[in-house]
Amino acid sequence: MAGALSGQMTITGSIGTFAAPSRTPVILTIYLDNLPAGGVSDFIVRPMKAIQLLPIQSSAAGGLVALDFFNLGGGNTAIYTLSYPIGTVTPTPVPISGDVGAVRITNLTGGVANFRLPFQLAM
Repeated sequence: MAGALSGQMTITGSIGTFAAPSRTPVILTIYLDNLPAGGVSDFIVRPMKAIQLLPIQSSAAGGLVALDFFNLGGGNTAIYTLSYPIGTVTPTPVPISGDVGAVRITNLTGGVANFRLPFQLAM
């Protein structure tokens, strides 16, 4: 609902050996609500086995976010930073290298926004 915070969701599935295995990738989504303009999120620990960050979804109509990637050892210095456009027609997934341990997002959209960061996992 518009203006409401994201609630808890439990989604289940079946994994086993049967005649029709699914080829759909496993995705874990991190929710960031009410991040103010210019606001910086807390460190988001990279989900285990995450291989890429799929297109970011946002309540903002456009603008940019800055994604800072930090190494496994921690520290406050990003190993690389990426400017990511919000609301583009064909956003590109962001590959995550093996040495990334955490991600931080900075809201550069110009207003308060909610973000969904869907991480694709390798199984």
